[in-house]
Amino acid sequence: MKGRLTKGADLDLGLAISGATLAPGCRRTNEEIAAYCGCSRQNISVIEHRALKKLRLALYRDKDLGTELRESLLKAIKPR
Repeated sequence: MKGRLTKGADLDLGLAISGATLAPGCRRTNEEIAAYCGCSRQNISVIEHRALKKLRLALYRDKDLGTELRESLLKAIKPR
């Protein structure tokens, strides 16, 4: 159909908007994300699993990236 997003593009847009509207430090469940994106909780779990796998691979390949990420996370959770 002309003017319609594909299901994948629709899901990507839903995830982007969901992430952009989330307050810092807050979390959403897979059910909440799925309802927002119009897909199943299982689809969100698959996306999450693939994203974590890509992140682990990137951190394994680039040790400096892992060190920078670790330092950044420690600064973010450090009490003020």
